[in-house]
Amino acid sequence: MYNAFLVWSTLLFVYIVKRRAAARTFISVFWLFLGVVNGIVFANRDSPFGWTDLSMVGSTFLRVNSGREGAFCV
Repeated sequence: MYNAFLVWSTLLFVYIVKRRAAARTFISVFWLFLGVVNGIVFANRDSPFGWTDLSMVGSTFLRVNSGREGAFCV
């Protein structure tokens, strides 16, 4: 019930923009993307995709770039 409420509440933003179909598509693609990421992560380990994964993104880019001189990855 809580998950359905989260999705429904994000879709409420569609009603404050003029291009409702485009906004609904953008939000739906965003949720679909997060679902696919969660499925891939959950298939490879025992815990689902969460906030700690997002908080480690910055340090991951720093670690990847530390071995390359002059290269910057964003």
